[in-house]
Amino acid sequence: MKKVRRHHKVIITPQAKVLKSLREKKKLSTREVAEALGLSGSYISQIENGRTNVPSGERMLSLLELYGIKPKYFKQLVKEWKDGPNELVKAQELLSSLQESELKIAINLLDLLASKKIDSKQIELLETMLSHFS
Repeated sequence: MKKVRRHHKVIITPQAKVLKSLREKKKLSTREVAEALGLSGSYISQIENGRTNVPSGERMLSLLELYGIKPKYFKQLVKEWKDGPNELVKAQELLSSLQESELKIAINLLDLLASKKIDSKQIELLETMLSHFS
């Protein structure tokens, strides 16, 4: 078994942030991930919180498989995280945090915007309304 190095200082890498985000999107606890992979919950938490190195090799592949993504896509997510979350990543994160009823409203609004059935004055009105909630 490969020895895991712990850090005395916290170093939260983009890889760790992406792994945590993927786990949360799957609505899994650290304990559930650990049990599925035969690891400890504290180990998963230490990875995500920068207290130990992000796994590599088979352990990383097992994590990515559990989260339902390919290594190439993981690398893309890490690159996007390093560059700063782009608008699409931000939108995905926000949408994943909504309740079902809120998600329906968001989808209806996106459909409306994408269909180009509203004009610039209506968009301006929407922006004004939304600014009152900020």
